[in-house]
Amino acid sequence: MNGETCVLSNAKHLKSIDLLEGYTGNSKKDLYIREKGPVLLSTGEEELCWVYLYINEKHVRNNGKYIAHRDWKKIYVS
Repeated sequence: MNGETCVLSNAKHLKSIDLLEGYTGNSKKDLYIREKGPVLLSTGEEELCWVYLYINEKHVRNNGKYIAHRDWKKIYVS
């Protein structure tokens, strides 16, 4: 699985990312859960990071778009 990593300088930035992802901490209405987990960086190092995990796996299987080149920005960011 691929993703984006960023360094946050304070807790307000995490709240901003929560807002971007629609994360409130209420698993009954959120699309994601947020938890800390090990992430393998492109440098080969492993770092403990906050990770947003999509909750509805069935929806992803039925409606998700496979990105073969693994760069979602090529599709969604112009």
